[in-house]
Amino acid sequence: SPCPGQLPESDAIVKSRRALVEGSLLMALYVNIGGDNVYKQLNIDALMKAYDAYLVAREEADLPSEIPWKKLTINEGWV
Repeated sequence: SPCPGQLPESDAIVKSRRALVEGSLLMALYVNIGGDNVYKQLNIDALMKAYDAYLVAREEADLPSEIPWKKLTINEGWV
């Protein structure tokens, strides 16, 4: 479950091309799962499923959780 507190700013999340790739992957999965409606309204269920799929994709690609391929948190995905 997400940690309590203030959500990060988007520019604090996407600081590198690798972070942009991470965010793009998560958002592509979100749109694929939630459909075009996610552009108009947040779909929490689709976001959670997309985040789970994102974690699986990262694991299959054998990407490390830390820098330089820092794994996004669900809070960062929400932003």
